[in-house]
Amino acid sequence: LVIVFLIGSTMNLMRRNATERFIRSQFSDRLSPKHINTLVRNPEAAAPSGRGSMVTALSADVRAFHRVAEPFGEDAKALASLVNDIHEPLTRCVLRHDGLVDRFVGGGINALWNAPVERADHTIQAGHAALRMVAELEPVNRDLEREAQRAHRPFIPVSMSIGIERGMAVVGNLGAEKVYDFSGIGGAVNEAQLLQRLSRQYGPAIIVGADARDEIKDKFALLEIDQLRLDGRIDPWRVYALLGDPIMGASPKFKALDEAHNALFKAYRAREWNTARQISAQCRKLSGAIPTLYDLYDERIKRLEPNPPADDWDGVHEIANLLSPAKSKVSIGKPEPAELGEAQV
Repeated sequence: LVIVFLIGSTMNLMRRNATERFIRSQFSDRLSPKHINTLVRNPEAAAPSGRGSMVTALSADVRAFHRVAEPFGEDAKALASLVNDIHEPLTRCVLRHDGLVDRFVGGGINALWNAPVERADHTIQAGHAALRMVAELEPVNRDLEREAQRAHRPFIPVSMSIGIERGMAVVGNLGAEKVYDFSGIGGAVNEAQLLQRLSRQYGPAIIVGADARDEIKDKFALLEIDQLRLDGRIDPWRVYALLGDPIMGASPKFKALDEAHNALFKAYRAREWNTARQISAQCRKLSGAIPTLYDLYDERIKRLEPNPPADDWDGVHEIANLLSPAKSKVSIGKPEPAELGEAQV
């Protein structure tokens, strides 16, 4: 009996050690150390067979990355260094706010919160991580500018497009039987990536979907920027710009912008074109204004005014077809689809 007990104890210890080594090898660069320790104590959370989970998905990418990379020409080493210099602070922001680094895509990153380790305030943490990503680009750009001067090549500042949405996803091993890759798939993940692609159209760096906004609306400075008709959603999908933290959201300057901004949308959706145009001009003069967004709505007003939509029009814009990461087709009311443009970097 003693021998059987010792053998069983040894086997259990070996299995636990093997599980711990596996978890640490798989998540050492993707999760914060405290979350890795949580997984070691509860390895079932790694969900190798997959499970449903409420998550917050974040997708971030460099705007017009091909332009940023163009001055490097065929210098592969310098270009790889550029990508690493961008990925490093993005990864740090995700880990600092208890997210999972899902994968790197070009000059950007996809991340998840609330999987594999649960956290009640996961959407709030994703919002803070996104704001931190934008702030972290300032020192990165300073370093890149100095490096460009030393190498005698043009310097193009790096700016980000970030999309965030909250919803159900399937999380677990989405690699292969012998190639473990913890990840997530689902509507929220796809919609975060879509918002990231659309953000350059509107101007602000960070765009959040309606479900994420409902969770964090009292915690950040948020402005509604559009209503979209998305496949799989019955009601219009409202999207918002995340402009700052709670301090900014409580400031009188932001409240003035928020009030004027809401008045613009009210006039626009009521097809009061002159009023909407006048309010747009007023919004541009306020602190925190988004010139690219008001350019977009001035252009829409210019197109809709001579050919107004039907009386039951509610200002919803239909996403007809997502063609590529940087390109989509959108229709306004009933006109022919028009290609999404790209805001200046």
